Amino acid sequence: MLCDYKFGEKGHWNHLSGEGAKNINRWEYRTVKYKTGGFLGGKLDEEDFQNLLNSYGNDGWELVSCFDTSISQGQTRDVVAIFKRPV
Repeated sequence: MLCDYKFGEKGHWNHLSGEGAKNINRWEYRTVKYKTGGFLGGKLDEEDFQNLLNSYGNDGWELVSCFDTSISQGQTRDVVAIFKRPV
């Protein structure tokens, strides 16, 4: 996903072209869904999850957000990690 817009005056998004577009950072994003274990979910294998994060980090991805998804009464089904890296 590439962004060629910046937030400008009066709260409007301005399209950048030419030199202005060359001077902005461009990122690609990756969303990774990590399944939790256990009968009803909710058990996170911390070592395995850390290895997953480190493998993406070694490939140049930076973790920008991480959250869990609930199935009921606070039980976690998945952990979602969002990474970015420069294009």
